[in-house]
Amino acid sequence: MSVARILVVDDESGFRELCVDLLTDAGFEVEAAGDGQTALERLSQSPFQMVLTDINMPVMDGMALLQNVKARFPLIEVVLMTAFGGLQSALEALRFGAYDYITNPFTREGLVVTVRRCL
Repeated sequence: MSVARILVVDDESGFRELCVDLLTDAGFEVEAAGDGQTALERLSQSPFQMVLTDINMPVMDGMALLQNVKARFPLIEVVLMTAFGGLQSALEALRFGAYDYITNPFTREGLVVTVRRCL
């Protein structure tokens, strides 16, 4: 059985690295991108099973990334995360095809459970 590959997308390098470390420690193969445009380039170059992305980012926000991923790579699951969660944005994310929507702060266990459930 191959190890699931996850792309973590967040413009804040410290948080991005924390997510990469947590998911790597949980046994996943993880890469990172600092913005949505870079994420789309990585997705076109290499196979991933999941994208974990922040919503609030410059260049291309998480909602736009979600829509692009679902249009171009429909088999890749997307989980959005934000510190500024609200019911409206959660519903919008799900309507656009997100697997889940998590709010920060979240626990390590909560993140890993969400990722495992998604995969």
